[in-house]
Amino acid sequence: MISIEDLKLKYKRAILASQKLYADRRGKDTAGAVRYTKGKIVEDITKDIIKIAWSKISSDEDRLRMDKKKIVIKTNDEVYKLSQDINVYIDDELRVSVECKSYTEVAMYKRVLVDASLLKQAVPTINSFFIVQLENFLGGDYGKDIEAKGSESVITLNRLFPEVNTVVITLLDGDRDINKPLHKPEYYKPLRDERLNYAIEQFRKAMLIDQNIKKGVIREPFDKYKKILMTYPDAKLLRRERKVVDRAQKEKIRKGTKDLTTIESKVTEIDVSGIANKIICGDSEIILKEFPDNFVDIIITSPPYNFGLEYKDDKNKDAIYWRDYFDKLNRIWRECHRVLKPAGRFCVNVQPLFSDYMPTHHIISKQLLELGLLWKAEILWEKHNYNCKYTAWGSWKSPSMPYLKYTWEFVEVFCKESHKKAGDPTKIDITGDEFKKWVYAKWDIAPESNMKKYNHPAMFPEELVVRLLKLFSYQGDIVLDPFNGVGTTTLIAHKLKRRYIGIDISEEYCRTAEQRLKDEQRQVRLF
Repeated sequence: MISIEDLKLKYKRAILASQKLYADRRGKDTAGAVRYTKGKIVEDITKDIIKIAWSKISSDEDRLRMDKKKIVIKTNDEVYKLSQDINVYIDDELRVSVECKSYTEVAMYKRVLVDASLLKQAVPTINSFFIVQLENFLGGDYGKDIEAKGSESVITLNRLFPEVNTVVITLLDGDRDINKPLHKPEYYKPLRDERLNYAIEQFRKAMLIDQNIKKGVIREPFDKYKKILMTYPDAKLLRRERKVVDRAQKEKIRKGTKDLTTIESKVTEIDVSGIANKIICGDSEIILKEFPDNFVDIIITSPPYNFGLEYKDDKNKDAIYWRDYFDKLNRIWRECHRVLKPAGRFCVNVQPLFSDYMPTHHIISKQLLELGLLWKAEILWEKHNYNCKYTAWGSWKSPSMPYLKYTWEFVEVFCKESHKKAGDPTKIDITGDEFKKWVYAKWDIAPESNMKKYNHPAMFPEELVVRLLKLFSYQGDIVLDPFNGVGTTTLIAHKLKRRYIGIDISEEYCRTAEQRLKDEQRQVRLF
């Protein structure tokens, strides 16, 4: 269980990292980035505070869930997607909503109250709204007194929104001073036990209601609200599935691959120290031929889309004849299949080119099936990017040729020989909450925001790799990306204590991938 000392150490490490990150940079060039970084620090610490608070209520960690999923609010014919930093669910009921800020201005506080009022109407089960800020910028006594009375502006605004129970928690003593930023070493402020204990107690109270004892936790009946809540499916819903008579017999008749859970091949452990934890520059088709058989545990990759994007060192400009494109991929897939261990997993992120009416995800899936891989899953990566054109020429308000909009990509998941991958239970790093959430195969993950920074036109986000690695592999496993680009797969593999191999044809991308790893290793050494 996380302790207060752990929280203080996490905060200190994060502030030290920000001090190093923004050292010697002009304030006006980094103001937004610094504020975002501090906001993320607050978010991470707040999640741990909530976990500690919950541990004082129940020992059942699975009953607590947190996410930042957007809540859909309908007003007349309009739809408003409201995003909070942390949604806190108890028994899959949304109970507490949290905003995490580096600091909060009065104008921002007013916006938070408006959002909270809308959210309260849409989800009546919410009983508390929190603003957790690193430093005080609201005036009043927030930076002085732990149990603050507030400022005149805040008190006035609270009177205008009596239905919203808002708790403001300030983590650091004193008020924000623009001339004394925390990311400067000389202005560092420590977290104090008193403020952390106060925050823990406020969240504990927010998760307690004074009616009906169940499972040792005091809570109120919310049956009348359950139908309006948007939660992940759970065991209760699954029990209402349509029943199939003689299911097992019918599965035998269909002869699917469900029962392929044992490994028949003989695999000899080999020394891969010479190729593991390396970034290799070159053509994957050629390089993979030099690798031994059956040694990779999981492949996570996304091939060039053939959309005409500006990849570095691509003489074809990401636009070649489709048959040549798929033939090249198939030769690489054949080598990937060879180096993959029995029971190893193969995850391919792909976006079809709908303007060419080319079902890339289906074609690649067919290639992998024909190589002998077993299809395991298809994940919809919902990006919510609505920057799509509405029509093809001549199809406006006409069935002649409508152009459908897609805000998601696909991740096709395959395995070799067996659906079941045995491993050391002590090397499992997925939590119960993560497992329950991620096995439902529509993942809401924002697109990567650092593509300009790394000069790459089509990066997938780190969170996508985190989920795939935790869900389909063990710590210590070997991770391969034959189209490694600027190294997101290899970076996350390193962070999650896996071994990695990244291959890319671009020398610039390989240098970037290596630099990202060095930056991560350097940051870890600081702590």
